[in-house]
Amino acid sequence: MTLRKWLLIALLLCVFPQSVRPQLSPHGNIQFVHALAGIGPVDLFVNGRPFAAGVAYQSATRFQTLLIGQHRITMFLAGTDTTGLAPLAQGVTTISANDRGILAAIGHADAPRLILRKGVREHANSQNLELFLIHGAPDAGPVDLRLRDPFYNNGIVRLLFNNFAYARSSTYTRIALQGYNYEVVQSSSDAIIGTFFLNLSGFSNRSGVLVTSGRGTSTGEGFSIIGVDTDGTVYEPLVTTGTTKEVPRRNAGATAYPNPFSEAVRVTYAVGQPAHIILRIVNVQGRIVSTLHDGWHAAGTFDTAWDGRTDTGAPAPSGLYILQHVCPKGALTKRLVLAR
Repeated sequence: MTLRKWLLIALLLCVFPQSVRPQLSPHGNIQFVHALAGIGPVDLFVNGRPFAAGVAYQSATRFQTLLIGQHRITMFLAGTDTTGLAPLAQGVTTISANDRGILAAIGHADAPRLILRKGVREHANSQNLELFLIHGAPDAGPVDLRLRDPFYNNGIVRLLFNNFAYARSSTYTRIALQGYNYEVVQSSSDAIIGTFFLNLSGFSNRSGVLVTSGRGTSTGEGFSIIGVDTDGTVYEPLVTTGTTKEVPRRNAGATAYPNPFSEAVRVTYAVGQPAHIILRIVNVQGRIVSTLHDGWHAAGTFDTAWDGRTDTGAPAPSGLYILQHVCPKGALTKRLVLAR
């Protein structure tokens, strides 16, 4: 390299030092998840200043910036005059440059706790969904989390987490993009605490967290599980088979005629008791094409139809589709063939 080029590089370093030197962000990013059972909306303060207000139970904030350094975090019931009042929970944490973490309120009203998990991803390292677990239900003891496929006789697909203790945070694990039953069992007795259906088919290349909450050892005592995406979206679970051995059968629960069809298909389905019911059409990649019903439903036998169009009104292309009938006891499916 010539002397002239060396002099030019030295000049650039003196005149434009910031443009050629890598800089760390002077802050971190924190998301707050409220999974403290028995407690209503809460306010969160950092060093005495408001950070998140009115966060409801089993909900989450988006990621928010927090300056680097040591911080005192306190949590109070929403709207409380905090002057001279002890917080529900508190803690001290140190935030470094570019830290990305989840702050979770876990436990229950008699044993509240704040924990911080750092190293949270913004996106998955694959096209799948990637999740980690925070065990936030102290009375449940160590738990196992099993993944069951409700569309194929509720068979066990994977053991996601084994003998997982309270207040621990796991590593990430990849989840295929479809609906599964997440079965939580006590590690010591193999007793089922609760089973929850989560449809995560639309979260390709996303990452998030599963959090168990409650103070009991069954769904009847308030035990539950939620999932939270990095943008604050909550994956809302449906309680399914609980501690029973009822197994959803494949291709049951609804009839469709004609099938194959070219213009519209008539769907007949039954609801055993009043419940939240989801009836929808998904493609073979697991993406929702059309939602026929999503909400509270009376008991009985009902007819509806799918006109072969997407939720946006566009004609769906010819091919194989899946009719999903999701109810509190699981999810049932029926194959449909659209042939235009």
